[in-house]
Amino acid sequence: MATRKLISKHVNVASGAYVGRDGELWVDTVTNTMKISDGTTSGGVTLTTDGGGGATAWATITDINNASGPDTVTIGRNAGAVNQGTESVAIGDEAGKTSQGVNAVAIGNNAAETNQGASAVSIGDLAGNISQTAYAVAIGVGAGYDGQKESGVAIGKSAGYTTQGASAVAVGVDTGSTNQAAAAIAIGQLAGNDTQGLSAIAIGPLAGRTTQGIGGIAIGATAGQTTQGIKAIAIGGDAGQINQGDSAVAIGTFAGRTNQAANSIVLNATGLSLNDIVEDTFVVKPVRGETGATLPAGFKQVAYNSTTGEFIYYDA
Repeated sequence: MATRKLISKHVNVASGAYVGRDGELWVDTVTNTMKISDGTTSGGVTLTTDGGGGATAWATITDINNASGPDTVTIGRNAGAVNQGTESVAIGDEAGKTSQGVNAVAIGNNAAETNQGASAVSIGDLAGNISQTAYAVAIGVGAGYDGQKESGVAIGKSAGYTTQGASAVAVGVDTGSTNQAAAAIAIGQLAGNDTQGLSAIAIGPLAGRTTQGIGGIAIGATAGQTTQGIKAIAIGGDAGQINQGDSAVAIGTFAGRTNQAANSIVLNATGLSLNDIVEDTFVVKPVRGETGATLPAGFKQVAYNSTTGEFIYYDA
């Protein structure tokens, strides 16, 4: 039989009687099967699978938009194999393999392999692999790998890797990797890497890397890197880097770098380490010195109210 490209539609002949040209493909709209003509046999020859299991029915020839077709997409070995939800997509080896939720998307080998929640998205090998919950997003190899909670966002290799909290955000390699709490934000390599607290914010490489306290804020490379206290603030490279106390404030490079006391304030523009290890104190450098017997023109004496915390100057 010679090879030719012949495809027909709108054939106004009863399917059982239609002969067609040699090599012509056509659809029997009564049985919803694909047929090929040999140029002589009425009704043509039904196309079968390699295993001889018969033709596969999908949709009628008039169903242009495939409304009668399958409502899920699966491509790859064991993709969407067990209990795949309606209108979900699983592409890759064992992607969305077991109990993929409705409207969920899993793309990549072993992406969202087990118990992916409704409308969750996992893209990348092993992304959202185990028990990714509804509306969560994991993009990158191993992102949101195990137990990513509802509406969590993990973007980057191993971001939000284990038990990322609800509505938490981790962007960057290994950010928020272990036990990132709900509503926490980590942006930058290894930021908020291990046990980032509830609603804490870490922005910059290694910022808030280990045990960042609840509501802590660390902005800058290695800011609040290790054991930043509850509601502490560290802004600047290496600010509040190690053991910053609760509610402490460190602003400037190397400000309150080591063991800054709770409820203390450090403002630093020296370019060198400036620490404050006494609670309820305020340290600032540099401040210009004056050695004259009287104040320079335009300067006033300053006083501080320890009750209200207000500074004033004395205008004599």
